[in-house]
Amino acid sequence: MGNRKIYLYDLISALVVLILIPVLQVFNGVILSIMWGWFIVPIFHLPQLSITQAIGISLIVSILGNQAGDNNKEKSSQSSNDLFILIYPLMPPLLQRLVLLFVGYVVHLLM
Repeated sequence: MGNRKIYLYDLISALVVLILIPVLQVFNGVILSIMWGWFIVPIFHLPQLSITQAIGISLIVSILGNQAGDNNKEKSSQSSNDLFILIYPLMPPLLQRLVLLFVGYVVHLLM
């Protein structure tokens, strides 16, 4: 019976992760679409991204970023002692994206 509880907990945890991954990708797309409109459209005069286009670009960038991150682990850990650099990876992914959106908004206001 004890093993069954562990199995159910693991199954529920896996289902939560499978639900959160697409939700975070959609959230990435929304944030990318907003920030694209703030920075890329006025500077480069490119068209606004739809949310689905932004999700696709976000997925591609995350794939490329994960590959590049494997090679640069030693460099990034030695490059800076900045408090934000140390705390940012410890934040939950949703909070990370909200912080980036807020910083982007502040920069957008200063333009």
